[in-house]
Amino acid sequence: LKVDPSPKILDSGFVLVQISARYYVFSPREGDTLRGVVTKMGEEKCGCLVYNCFNASVELVEEVVVSAGDVIEFVVRAVSKTKDGILAVIGEMQVSSKETGYKHKKKEHS
Repeated sequence: LKVDPSPKILDSGFVLVQISARYYVFSPREGDTLRGVVTKMGEEKCGCLVYNCFNASVELVEEVVVSAGDVIEFVVRAVSKTKDGILAVIGEMQVSSKETGYKHKKKEHS
């Protein structure tokens, strides 16, 4: 948000202030495929940062091990807003191939 520092006072008594804004439209839909950087790990889910701005909770796949900093691809399963108006993206991880360039490792069974 950028506000012109010199507002203009008109003869009619109104004040004219010029404002400009830059915004992004992010509108994921169920079934869309997104890429995110893993920021937090859990037992069955991980937290990701999409487009370096939006948070997503992604259900992990058993065959793949990821860690913080990895880039993963996932399918959007649900999109909603919290009470505070924050976007909540829920996804399911897709098993990635080497061609996609994403890090992935098979789980070792002990």
